[in-house]
Amino acid sequence: MQNSTLVLSQLDQFSSTNVNSAVEGVFSTATANASTNIDLYISDDCFLIGGSLLTNQAAFGDYAKFQVVDVDNTLGLGANLVLGEYIKSWYMRSDVQLQLNETVVYPAKIKAGLYLRVVYVSTGQNNVSVAINYRLHKALY
Repeated sequence: MQNSTLVLSQLDQFSSTNVNSAVEGVFSTATANASTNIDLYISDDCFLIGGSLLTNQAAFGDYAKFQVVDVDNTLGLGANLVLGEYIKSWYMRSDVQLQLNETVVYPAKIKAGLYLRVVYVSTGQNNVSVAINYRLHKALY
């Protein structure tokens, strides 16, 4: 559903009459010693309440940024415009796979046609497998 008028500011406002769970994941490979964009296209208006980030072969010093990006100029403000950055720099550990597992109490509305992007910055000499699971809820009206 595009152009939803639904506004929810707290998780306790979620119900089966206004949202459906729409959890979605992305898997990619981040190039060694480089910056890699990992995008998820949002096809319906939804609410983001958190997610998890898993890695394999992360180096100590690698980090990730979490952004909302208008890749296709959907809003008419310019292509590849970063509209928001939820995490500016989350640093990785080299000794675990689960790097981040967060849920917030205030949902962020993401409009259809935008992208959730993780910019993974690798500082190591190995490619890094990256899995991102987003806790999304689709707006029903």
